[in-house]
Amino acid sequence: MKKKFVIIGKRGRITIPEEIRNIVGVKYNDLLSFEVQPNNTIIIRKALSHQYEYSRKLRSKNML
Repeated sequence: MKKKFVIIGKRGRITIPEEIRNIVGVKYNDLLSFEVQPNNTIIIRKALSHQYEYSRKLRSKNML
């Protein structure tokens, strides 16, 4: 696949190109997780709903 570039909108939003969405199987309303590596690489993964609930509980307890 060729490298894709997107522009971050004024509210911090990006659009994931359709080709990439199709390859990884993400669709409207899917949950994604973002992880920043020490070298400023951003890893985006399709997340499961139970992962979101777990992280939300940790944030509410100030553990994240």
